[in-house]
Amino acid sequence: MVMPIIADASALAAPRLREAYAYWSGKLAGRPMPRRRDIDPVEIPALLPYVVLIDVLSDPLDFRYRLIGAEVRNISKANYTGKRFSELPDKARGGVIWDSCEQTVLAARPFSQSPSYIGPERSVRGCENLLLPLSEDGVRVSMILKVISFELRRDAMDAWLKPRNQS
Repeated sequence: MVMPIIADASALAAPRLREAYAYWSGKLAGRPMPRRRDIDPVEIPALLPYVVLIDVLSDPLDFRYRLIGAEVRNISKANYTGKRFSELPDKARGGVIWDSCEQTVLAARPFSQSPSYIGPERSVRGCENLLLPLSEDGVRVSMILKVISFELRRDAMDAWLKPRNQS
């Protein structure tokens, strides 16, 4: 599966992902990728519930969930923090999530995809993901900053908004 390389934020549908891309781009400082320490959670509080930090492991290639934002955990109904993708059947080599991370590592460039949503949360209709590479040496991707934008079904959105409108 080939995902689009993101050259600028205009290629992204979700405002949250455009914000994440702009933040990542602002941290480049003339390098091909920012370092992990360049990413300051205090600067992106609205993104944090939708952020997933993924360690890139080598020899053999694998990925490990370092941090999973609260909204991602709520929607996925799971907390995989600390788990390797190879330990999780639906995340292992050959799956959509593995492939997107592997392509991000190989290209050392941001990618976006809108995979079919097959998770347990019935109110979610789809999602758009942005995978942003981070590097400590400017060459090898050592971590992926993934930001997810979930698309809710219309009836779920109405139910979510209703209590707020009645206040």
